[in-house]
Order: sequence, then structure tokens, then C-alpha cells
Amino acid sequence: MFRLKSFRQLNKKRTLTVIWSLVLLCWLGMAAALLLSADRNITLTVVAVVAVITEVAFWFTALILGVAMVDARKAVVSKVTGFFRSTRSASDL
Repeated sequence: MFRLKSFRQLNKKRTLTVIWSLVLLCWLGMAAALLLSADRNITLTVVAVVAVITEVAFWFTALILGVAMVDARKAVVSKVTGFFRSTRSASDL
């Protein structure tokens, strides 16, 4: 119960600013790694790490803002994947 009370008292705006600032720095670092690195393994590792950090940031944001964002994100993902499914099945014909 103590954690739940401390979570409710959390400054959401400041927390989200810190999370997404970290994501922005990771993306800038990835851009630098892509421009400066010629090694494929390093590039693949950096891109994978940044993708995971971005996904974690989305889920932390959803946790902080509540369940409504999770439902909205599921709707967006289903629309995008539905679009690609319908495009793929039309091109298979």
C-alpha cells in the first residue's frame, strides 16, 4: 500500500519529462552511432537497445497515465497491423 500511495503522489509531468528526455537522448545516440559506425553488429545492437528503451518508455507512460492510454495504443497498433494485413492479402491475389 505504501508504494501505491507514493506512486499517486508522484509528479507525473516531471517523471514523463525525464523518461522521454532519456528516450530522446537514446535516439540522438543511435543517430550518432548510425552515422559514425560502419560495423553492422554495433549498429544492430544500438538499434535494438533503443527500440527496447522506447517500448519501455511507452509502457511506463501508460502506467503513469493510466489504462486509457494502453487501450488507445492497442487500438492504434491493431489499426496499423490491420492495414498491413489487408494490403498483404490484396497483393497476394
